[in-house]
Amino acid sequence: MPVYLWGLLGRENSQPKLTLLPPSPEQVDAKGTATLVCLANHFYPDELEVQWKKDGAVISDGVETSNYLRASDSTYSVSSLLTLSASDWESNARFS
Repeated sequence: MPVYLWGLLGRENSQPKLTLLPPSPEQVDAKGTATLVCLANHFYPDELEVQWKKDGAVISDGVETSNYLRASDSTYSVSSLLTLSASDWESNARFS
């Protein structure tokens, strides 16, 4: 629900809706890599930091995060990709 503040039409804060997608088996088999995808949609304001973790520790190698995209309803979306080696993906490590 929009909020009227100091003469401006604003929005109430909203939490992102997250979607996590695993790598395709074809990519892992054919290329020897694995790309995980995180989609964060319908959040406001555009103050969201995406972090990837391996076994609870923050990692930054292999991470690509898009610029924020503003939707017609004034919420934002962002996507982040984590590319790993196939062996890292197939290990018992937990990625989040």
